[in-house]
Amino acid sequence: MQRRSALSLIALGAIVPTLAFGQEQRLEGGKLGEAANTYLRNTLEVGALALAASRIAQEKATNLWVKKFANYETAEQEGVANIFKTLGAEPPSESTENQFPQVRELRGLSGRRFEEHYLQGQHDGHEHLLRIQDAFIKTGEDPYIADMAKLIRGRVEEHLDLIAAIRGGLHSYARK
Repeated sequence: MQRRSALSLIALGAIVPTLAFGQEQRLEGGKLGEAANTYLRNTLEVGALALAASRIAQEKATNLWVKKFANYETAEQEGVANIFKTLGAEPPSESTENQFPQVRELRGLSGRRFEEHYLQGQHDGHEHLLRIQDAFIKTGEDPYIADMAKLIRGRVEEHLDLIAAIRGGLHSYARK
């Protein structure tokens, strides 16, 4: 156990300065490549839809776990947008978020029907986010941003599992 911890610390010691150096260069005027800019833009676009829908779910959801998921998703999307802003990316404005047809549809729903549509939209959006992360990671263009994509990918996978669990709970609750 101690050996594994020591190896982890050595690996972390080697990675952190590399990431810090890469970020320092980027903030001093280094330009991102085309794949990185496309990745940031695509992630933010899908994230804007997830954020707009989750803000509605924070208000309208009645199921405790749907509401919790909406809170987690809102915090995550706001955090990712803030991190991406430091890289020079601009998230879509809130007025743009309101133009999503899925958001307009959610506003017209309530109760269980709202929650099912919200979770389906989150599932579809997270599947799309997963593809965006994988595509960028494969480019190998920017190791710093690729590491962020790997972290985001892990969160997306967790959220897909959580969505499946919540949806299973909604269906079992309906059968009772």
